[in-house]
Amino acid sequence: MRRPAILLIDLNMFFGGGQVYLLQLAELLEQRADLFAFCINQKVADLLRERGVRAVSYPWALNAGKPLHIVLSLFFCLWFRLIHGVNVIWANGIPDIVTMPMARVLGCTAFATRHLTLEIETLDWYRGLKRRSAEMLYRAFAGFSHKIVCVSQAVGDDLTKIVSGRKLVVIQNWITSLPEPSHGYQPPHEVIRLLFVGRLQKYKGATTILEAMRRIEGNASSGRLSLTIVGEGRYREELESEAKGLNVTFAGFQPDPTPYYLATDIFVNPSIGPEGLPLVSLEAMSHGLTCIFSDLPVHKEITDDGRAALLFRAGDVDDLTRKLEGLLASRQMFEHYGRSARQQIEACHSARGARERYLSLILQST
Repeated sequence: MRRPAILLIDLNMFFGGGQVYLLQLAELLEQRADLFAFCINQKVADLLRERGVRAVSYPWALNAGKPLHIVLSLFFCLWFRLIHGVNVIWANGIPDIVTMPMARVLGCTAFATRHLTLEIETLDWYRGLKRRSAEMLYRAFAGFSHKIVCVSQAVGDDLTKIVSGRKLVVIQNWITSLPEPSHGYQPPHEVIRLLFVGRLQKYKGATTILEAMRRIEGNASSGRLSLTIVGEGRYREELESEAKGLNVTFAGFQPDPTPYYLATDIFVNPSIGPEGLPLVSLEAMSHGLTCIFSDLPVHKEITDDGRAALLFRAGDVDDLTRKLEGLLASRQMFEHYGRSARQQIEACHSARGARERYLSLILQST
Protein backbone atom coordinates (compact mmCIF):
# COMPACT_ATOMS: atom_id res chain seq x y z
CA MET A 1 0.00 0.00 0.00
CA ARG A 2 1.27 3.47 -0.90
CA ARG A 3 2.64 5.52 1.98
CA PRO A 4 0.25 8.46 2.63
CA ALA A 5 1.52 11.94 1.72
CA ILE A 6 -0.25 14.45 3.96
CA LEU A 7 -0.40 18.23 3.63
CA LEU A 8 -1.21 19.96 6.93
CA ILE A 9 -2.84 23.41 6.61
CA ASP A 10 -2.75 25.85 9.54
CA LEU A 11 -3.87 29.47 8.99
CA ASN A 12 -3.88 30.58 12.62
CA MET A 13 -1.74 33.66 13.22
CA PHE A 14 -1.15 32.81 16.88
CA PHE A 15 0.45 29.91 18.72
CA GLY A 16 -2.11 28.13 20.86
CA GLY A 17 -3.60 24.75 21.67
CA GLY A 18 -4.46 24.03 18.04
CA GLN A 19 -0.83 24.49 17.04
CA VAL A 20 0.40 22.26 19.88
CA TYR A 21 -2.03 19.64 18.56
CA LEU A 22 -0.53 19.99 15.08
CA LEU A 23 2.99 19.42 16.40
CA GLN A 24 1.83 16.37 18.33
CA LEU A 25 -0.01 15.02 15.30
CA ALA A 26 3.19 15.32 13.26
CA GLU A 27 5.05 13.32 15.92
CA LEU A 28 2.37 10.62 15.83
CA LEU A 29 2.47 10.23 12.06
CA GLU A 30 6.09 10.95 11.12
CA GLN A 31 7.09 7.28 10.91
CA ARG A 32 4.07 6.25 8.88
CA ALA A 33 3.49 9.10 6.41
CA ASP A 34 5.29 11.74 4.34
CA LEU A 35 4.36 15.04 5.94
CA PHE A 36 4.17 18.52 4.41
CA ALA A 37 2.70 21.73 5.81
CA PHE A 38 1.68 25.26 4.96
CA CYS A 39 1.51 27.49 8.05
CA ILE A 40 0.91 31.20 8.48
CA ASN A 41 2.79 31.30 11.79
CA GLN A 42 6.53 31.03 11.16
CA LYS A 43 7.19 29.56 14.59
CA VAL A 44 4.81 26.69 13.93
CA ALA A 45 6.51 25.99 10.60
CA ASP A 46 9.95 25.99 12.24
CA LEU A 47 8.84 23.57 14.96
CA LEU A 48 7.30 21.28 12.34
CA ARG A 49 10.59 21.26 10.42
CA GLU A 50 12.35 20.10 13.58
CA ARG A 51 9.99 17.11 13.47
CA GLY A 52 10.89 16.25 9.89
CA VAL A 53 7.95 17.98 8.19
CA ARG A 54 8.63 19.86 4.95
CA ALA A 55 6.88 23.06 5.97
CA VAL A 56 6.37 26.32 4.08
CA SER A 57 5.70 29.71 5.68
CA TYR A 58 6.16 33.33 4.62
CA PRO A 59 6.70 35.85 7.44
CA TRP A 60 5.46 38.69 5.24
CA ALA A 61 2.08 36.99 4.95
CA LEU A 62 1.41 36.87 8.71
CA ASN A 63 -0.38 40.23 8.85
CA ALA A 64 -1.52 40.32 5.24
CA GLY A 65 -5.13 39.39 6.06
CA LYS A 66 -7.18 36.21 6.04
CA PRO A 67 -8.31 36.44 2.37
CA LEU A 68 -4.67 36.26 1.24
CA HIS A 69 -4.02 33.42 3.68
CA ILE A 70 -6.85 31.46 2.09
CA VAL A 71 -5.59 32.15 -1.45
CA LEU A 72 -2.10 30.97 -0.47
CA SER A 73 -3.48 27.82 1.13
CA LEU A 74 -5.37 26.93 -2.05
CA PHE A 75 -2.25 27.55 -4.15
CA PHE A 76 -0.16 25.27 -1.93
CA CYS A 77 -2.79 22.55 -2.08
CA LEU A 78 -2.28 22.53 -5.84
CA TRP A 79 1.51 22.91 -5.57
CA PHE A 80 2.06 20.02 -3.15
CA ARG A 81 -0.36 17.83 -5.08
CA LEU A 82 1.47 18.35 -8.37
CA ILE A 83 5.06 18.46 -7.12
CA HIS A 84 5.04 16.05 -4.17
CA GLY A 85 2.05 13.82 -4.90
CA VAL A 86 0.16 14.73 -1.75
CA ASN A 87 -2.97 12.58 -1.45
CA VAL A 88 -4.35 13.83 1.89
CA ILE A 89 -5.09 17.49 2.71
CA TRP A 90 -5.69 18.15 6.40
CA ALA A 91 -7.22 21.44 7.62
CA ASN A 92 -6.34 22.26 11.23
CA GLY A 93 -8.49 25.32 11.94
CA ILE A 94 -11.75 27.12 11.25
CA PRO A 95 -10.92 29.25 8.15
CA ASP A 96 -8.71 26.41 6.87
CA ILE A 97 -11.90 24.49 6.05
CA VAL A 98 -12.12 26.34 2.72
CA THR A 99 -9.42 24.00 1.39
CA MET A 100 -11.77 21.00 1.53
CA PRO A 101 -13.45 21.56 -1.87
CA MET A 102 -9.99 22.04 -3.43
CA ALA A 103 -8.87 18.76 -1.89
CA ARG A 104 -11.82 17.03 -3.50
CA VAL A 105 -11.18 18.61 -6.91
CA LEU A 106 -7.54 17.47 -6.74
CA GLY A 107 -8.58 13.90 -5.96
CA CYS A 108 -7.22 14.00 -2.40
CA THR A 109 -8.75 12.77 0.81
CA ALA A 110 -10.12 15.79 2.67
CA PHE A 111 -9.60 15.71 6.45
CA ALA A 112 -10.19 18.44 9.03
CA THR A 113 -9.78 18.75 12.77
CA ARG A 114 -12.31 20.62 14.89
CA HIS A 115 -10.96 21.98 18.18
CA LEU A 116 -13.91 24.03 19.50
CA THR A 117 -17.62 23.73 20.04
CA LEU A 118 -19.82 25.98 17.88
CA GLU A 119 -20.59 28.58 20.54
CA ILE A 120 -18.65 31.83 20.20
CA GLU A 121 -17.09 33.52 23.18
CA THR A 122 -17.96 37.13 24.02
CA LEU A 123 -15.57 39.42 22.15
CA ASP A 124 -15.34 43.07 21.19
CA TRP A 125 -17.55 43.77 18.16
CA TYR A 126 -14.70 43.73 15.62
CA ARG A 127 -13.10 40.44 16.69
CA GLY A 128 -16.54 38.96 17.26
CA LEU A 129 -17.51 39.83 13.68
CA LYS A 130 -14.37 38.16 12.32
CA ARG A 131 -15.02 35.04 14.37
CA ARG A 132 -18.63 34.82 13.21
CA SER A 133 -17.53 35.22 9.60
CA ALA A 134 -15.08 32.36 10.04
CA GLU A 135 -17.81 30.19 11.55
CA MET A 136 -20.06 30.93 8.57
CA LEU A 137 -17.27 29.71 6.28
CA TYR A 138 -16.97 26.57 8.39
CA ARG A 139 -20.67 25.83 8.13
CA ALA A 140 -20.54 26.36 4.36
CA PHE A 141 -17.51 24.15 3.64
CA ALA A 142 -17.38 21.51 6.39
CA GLY A 143 -19.61 19.19 4.37
CA PHE A 144 -16.88 18.83 1.72
CA SER A 145 -14.63 16.97 4.18
CA HIS A 146 -14.43 13.21 4.00
CA LYS A 147 -13.89 13.09 7.77
CA ILE A 148 -13.67 15.66 10.56
CA VAL A 149 -11.69 14.65 13.63
CA CYS A 150 -13.31 16.03 16.79
CA VAL A 151 -10.91 16.35 19.72
CA SER A 152 -13.61 15.45 22.24
CA GLN A 153 -17.08 13.94 22.35
CA ALA A 154 -18.38 17.36 23.40
CA VAL A 155 -17.13 18.80 20.11
CA GLY A 156 -18.52 15.86 18.17
CA ASP A 157 -21.98 16.15 19.71
CA ASP A 158 -22.05 19.88 18.96
CA LEU A 159 -20.86 19.51 15.37
CA THR A 160 -23.73 17.17 14.48
CA LYS A 161 -25.84 20.35 14.33
CA ILE A 162 -24.19 21.28 11.02
CA VAL A 163 -22.47 18.11 9.69
CA SER A 164 -23.65 14.55 9.18
CA GLY A 165 -22.56 12.33 12.05
CA ARG A 166 -21.13 9.89 9.48
CA LYS A 167 -18.39 12.39 8.72
CA LEU A 168 -17.33 12.82 12.35
CA VAL A 169 -14.67 10.84 14.20
CA VAL A 170 -13.92 11.51 17.87
CA ILE A 171 -10.25 11.09 18.79
CA GLN A 172 -9.53 12.75 22.10
CA ASN A 173 -6.37 14.78 22.55
CA TRP A 174 -3.49 12.91 24.13
CA ILE A 175 -0.28 13.31 26.10
CA THR A 176 2.74 12.63 23.90
CA SER A 177 5.05 11.48 26.70
CA LEU A 178 3.84 10.82 30.23
CA PRO A 179 5.98 12.67 32.79
CA GLU A 180 7.08 11.19 36.07
CA PRO A 181 4.45 12.10 38.68
CA SER A 182 6.08 14.61 41.01
CA HIS A 183 3.50 15.96 43.36
CA GLY A 184 3.87 16.67 47.04
CA TYR A 185 1.20 17.89 49.42
CA GLN A 186 1.96 21.21 51.10
CA PRO A 187 0.80 21.39 54.75
CA PRO A 188 -1.99 23.94 55.36
CA HIS A 189 0.28 26.36 57.22
CA GLU A 190 2.45 26.87 54.12
CA VAL A 191 1.59 28.81 50.99
CA ILE A 192 -0.59 26.73 48.66
CA ARG A 193 0.55 27.31 45.08
CA LEU A 194 -2.14 27.65 42.39
CA LEU A 195 -1.43 27.59 38.64
CA PHE A 196 -3.29 28.85 35.58
CA VAL A 197 -1.98 28.18 32.06
CA GLY A 198 -3.66 29.57 28.97
CA ARG A 199 -4.19 32.53 26.67
CA LEU A 200 -5.22 35.61 28.60
CA GLN A 201 -8.65 36.16 27.14
CA LYS A 202 -11.76 36.95 29.11
CA TYR A 203 -13.54 33.68 28.35
CA LYS A 204 -10.63 31.72 29.87
CA GLY A 205 -11.93 32.83 33.28
CA ALA A 206 -8.70 33.69 35.13
CA THR A 207 -10.48 36.53 36.92
CA THR A 208 -12.61 33.91 38.70
CA ILE A 209 -9.48 32.57 40.42
CA LEU A 210 -8.46 36.05 41.54
CA GLU A 211 -11.86 36.75 43.07
CA ALA A 212 -11.86 33.38 44.87
CA MET A 213 -8.35 34.04 46.22
CA ARG A 214 -9.41 37.41 47.57
CA ARG A 215 -12.29 35.81 49.47
CA ILE A 216 -10.14 33.02 50.86
CA GLU A 217 -7.37 35.41 51.90
CA GLY A 218 -9.96 37.27 53.95
CA ASN A 219 -10.43 34.11 56.01
CA ALA A 220 -7.15 33.51 57.90
CA SER A 221 -8.13 29.95 58.80
CA SER A 222 -8.24 28.91 55.16
CA GLY A 223 -4.48 29.23 54.58
CA ARG A 224 -2.40 31.42 52.30
CA LEU A 225 -2.47 31.19 48.52
CA SER A 226 -0.22 32.16 45.64
CA LEU A 227 -1.07 32.06 41.95
CA THR A 228 1.16 31.83 38.88
CA ILE A 229 -0.41 32.81 35.56
CA VAL A 230 1.37 31.41 32.51
CA GLY A 231 0.28 32.93 29.21
CA GLU A 232 -0.14 36.11 27.22
CA GLY A 233 -3.08 37.91 25.67
CA ARG A 234 -5.14 41.07 25.38
CA TYR A 235 -6.61 40.59 28.85
CA ARG A 236 -3.30 40.67 30.74
CA GLU A 237 -3.35 44.34 31.71
CA GLU A 238 -6.84 44.04 33.19
CA LEU A 239 -5.86 40.90 35.11
CA GLU A 240 -2.77 42.61 36.51
CA SER A 241 -5.00 45.39 37.80
CA GLU A 242 -7.41 42.90 39.40
CA ALA A 243 -4.53 41.01 41.01
CA LYS A 244 -3.21 43.97 43.02
CA GLY A 245 -2.84 43.07 46.68
CA LEU A 246 -2.72 39.32 45.96
CA ASN A 247 0.29 37.02 45.68
CA VAL A 248 0.15 36.64 41.90
CA THR A 249 3.01 36.18 39.43
CA PHE A 250 2.56 36.74 35.68
CA ALA A 251 5.08 34.49 33.92
CA GLY A 252 4.10 35.37 30.34
CA PHE A 253 4.08 32.88 27.47
CA GLN A 254 6.20 29.79 28.10
CA PRO A 255 6.88 27.34 25.24
CA ASP A 256 7.35 24.59 27.82
CA PRO A 257 5.25 25.04 30.99
CA THR A 258 6.57 21.82 32.55
CA PRO A 259 8.60 23.59 35.30
CA TYR A 260 5.43 25.39 36.38
CA TYR A 261 3.46 22.15 36.66
CA LEU A 262 6.28 20.73 38.80
CA ALA A 263 6.29 23.74 41.11
CA THR A 264 2.58 23.92 41.90
CA ASP A 265 0.04 22.26 44.19
CA ILE A 266 -3.33 22.90 42.51
CA PHE A 267 -4.03 23.52 38.84
CA VAL A 268 -7.15 25.53 38.02
CA ASN A 269 -8.82 25.78 34.61
CA PRO A 270 -11.80 28.12 35.10
CA SER A 271 -12.73 28.58 31.44
CA ILE A 272 -16.33 29.51 30.69
CA GLY A 273 -15.96 28.22 27.11
CA PRO A 274 -15.99 27.54 24.28
CA GLU A 275 -13.49 24.72 24.70
CA GLY A 276 -12.87 21.61 22.65
CA LEU A 277 -10.39 19.75 24.82
CA PRO A 278 -7.87 21.98 26.61
CA LEU A 279 -4.41 20.43 26.35
CA VAL A 280 -3.34 22.29 29.49
CA SER A 281 -5.94 20.38 31.49
CA LEU A 282 -4.56 17.07 30.22
CA GLU A 283 -0.98 18.17 30.89
CA ALA A 284 -1.78 19.11 34.48
CA MET A 285 -3.56 15.82 35.07
CA SER A 286 -0.64 13.88 33.58
CA HIS A 287 1.66 15.34 36.26
CA GLY A 288 -0.60 13.96 38.97
CA LEU A 289 -1.67 17.42 40.01
CA THR A 290 -4.79 18.04 42.01
CA CYS A 291 -7.03 19.87 39.53
CA ILE A 292 -10.10 22.07 39.73
CA PHE A 293 -11.95 22.63 36.46
CA SER A 294 -15.07 24.51 35.43
CA ASP A 295 -17.92 22.13 34.70
CA LEU A 296 -17.87 22.47 30.91
CA PRO A 297 -19.04 19.33 29.07
CA VAL A 298 -15.47 18.57 27.97
CA HIS A 299 -14.15 18.81 31.53
CA LYS A 300 -16.83 16.39 32.66
CA GLU A 301 -15.77 14.13 29.79
CA ILE A 302 -12.03 14.01 30.55
CA THR A 303 -12.49 13.67 34.33
CA ASP A 304 -15.06 10.87 34.21
CA ASP A 305 -17.76 13.27 35.35
CA GLY A 306 -15.67 14.77 38.14
CA ARG A 307 -14.05 11.62 39.50
CA ALA A 308 -10.55 12.66 38.38
CA ALA A 309 -10.79 16.38 39.18
CA LEU A 310 -12.93 18.67 41.27
CA LEU A 311 -15.52 20.53 39.17
CA PHE A 312 -17.15 23.87 39.96
CA ARG A 313 -19.94 25.74 38.20
CA ALA A 314 -18.37 27.76 35.36
CA GLY A 315 -18.11 31.45 36.25
CA ASP A 316 -19.37 30.90 39.83
CA VAL A 317 -16.88 32.48 42.23
CA ASP A 318 -18.75 31.23 45.30
CA ASP A 319 -18.60 27.64 44.12
CA LEU A 320 -14.90 27.86 43.20
CA THR A 321 -14.18 29.37 46.64
CA ARG A 322 -15.98 26.52 48.37
CA LYS A 323 -14.15 23.88 46.33
CA LEU A 324 -10.75 25.45 47.02
CA GLU A 325 -11.48 25.72 50.75
CA GLY A 326 -12.54 22.07 50.77
CA LEU A 327 -9.23 21.02 49.24
CA LEU A 328 -7.23 23.16 51.63
CA ALA A 329 -8.96 21.51 54.57
CA SER A 330 -8.63 17.88 53.43
CA ARG A 331 -5.32 16.18 52.70
CA GLN A 332 -7.20 13.01 51.79
CA MET A 333 -9.27 14.77 49.13
CA PHE A 334 -6.18 16.56 47.84
CA GLU A 335 -4.22 13.34 47.34
CA HIS A 336 -7.22 11.46 45.93
CA TYR A 337 -7.72 13.88 43.05
CA GLY A 338 -4.00 13.94 42.23
CA ARG A 339 -3.83 10.15 41.93
CA SER A 340 -7.12 9.92 40.05
CA ALA A 341 -6.03 12.55 37.52
CA ARG A 342 -2.90 10.61 36.60
CA GLN A 343 -4.80 7.33 36.34
CA GLN A 344 -7.36 8.89 34.01
CA ILE A 345 -4.63 10.11 31.64
CA GLU A 346 -2.94 6.71 31.59
CA ALA A 347 -6.23 4.99 30.80
CA CYS A 348 -7.71 7.33 28.20
CA HIS A 349 -5.15 9.76 26.77
CA SER A 350 -2.02 7.84 25.79
CA ALA A 351 -0.10 8.60 22.60
CA ARG A 352 -0.20 4.94 21.60
CA GLY A 353 -3.98 4.82 21.60
CA ALA A 354 -4.25 8.06 19.64
CA ARG A 355 -1.71 6.86 17.04
CA GLU A 356 -3.64 3.66 16.42
CA ARG A 357 -6.87 5.58 15.87
CA TYR A 358 -5.32 8.13 13.51
CA LEU A 359 -3.54 5.48 11.45
CA SER A 360 -6.74 3.47 11.22
CA LEU A 361 -8.61 6.57 10.03
CA ILE A 362 -6.02 7.35 7.37
CA LEU A 363 -5.73 3.80 6.07
CA GLN A 364 -9.49 3.34 5.86
CA SER A 365 -10.02 6.65 4.04
CA THR A 366 -7.17 6.70 1.50
